[in-house]
Amino acid sequence: MAVVSLDAVESMLMTPAELHYILNTLSERRSRVVCIAAGKDDAAASFERSHLPNSVYPVMLPTSQVFAAAMKRLDIGADDTLIVYDTADAGIYCAPRVAFTLTHFGFPHVYILNSFRQYVADGYPHGSAPFPPPAKPDDDDDDDDDDDATTTTTLFPFYYRVADDSTSIIGFQELHDLIISSGGSGGQRSYQILDSRAPDCFFFSGGGGDAGVGEGHMPGALNVPVARLLDANNKNLLPGPELRDALTAAGVDEGKLTILTCNTGVTASILWLALRLSGYAAVKTRLYDGSWSEWKDRAANQGLIVSDENAS
Repeated sequence: MAVVSLDAVESMLMTPAELHYILNTLSERRSRVVCIAAGKDDAAASFERSHLPNSVYPVMLPTSQVFAAAMKRLDIGADDTLIVYDTADAGIYCAPRVAFTLTHFGFPHVYILNSFRQYVADGYPHGSAPFPPPAKPDDDDDDDDDDDATTTTTLFPFYYRVADDSTSIIGFQELHDLIISSGGSGGQRSYQILDSRAPDCFFFSGGGGDAGVGEGHMPGALNVPVARLLDANNKNLLPGPELRDALTAAGVDEGKLTILTCNTGVTASILWLALRLSGYAAVKTRLYDGSWSEWKDRAANQGLIVSDENAS
């Protein structure tokens, strides 16, 4: 594996061999490489069973202040190279959401391991241990507790002004107004909605959804189930050409604003990553953070939920 520098990793998606090389040449690097474990709450036990050496484990999108404080507690700074990975039993699932959050707040060097499961299967070293204790805040941290979302916050190893790219997300009201202005279920749309939930949830065919989430979809949404973007055997993200085939088959139009949604805003980030890696990088995307768990409650009495497989 001849990777001369981190710059030689051309994709946001990193192979196990590339990561192994990077972790074994840390002394040659001017910036730190920090591995970040991603997962649901119940993935915590999985992290303790098996994770990359010296990893940290952080767990809806925070405010700039909360994000900055979290990065400070984890001793992560803007010049660090961040490599995000899912637990070994997940393949690819939550890591794209963490990577999306990091890039949303302006971190320039973010990669996703494809995948830790593959890394372990390939025989690369990994460890097992309880969570590392969070770093204690300094006594003078009270000066950082400011209501201004653009407050400069001390982060390792220098000052970094946390950005908040509001254009990368969309809220309920803005999406609601966008759908209403296009005529609801029957109008011409200048945008498209990609929904990563399983078909059983999307088409209200019964079963398959998260408990309490309900089923159906937003008017005009296209179903791109996460399973179509992953290798069926190891849950790795598919190669770029195969991702493009799946997105094209779903009807993705690269000339339209693309809204990304799922159950709770997590797997919609896999769509975000797939678009970036499949030749659709120029597509303007906005992630609907509330996703179906919010939409099905707030739009239920407004005729903005479609449950017929033949309807749009």
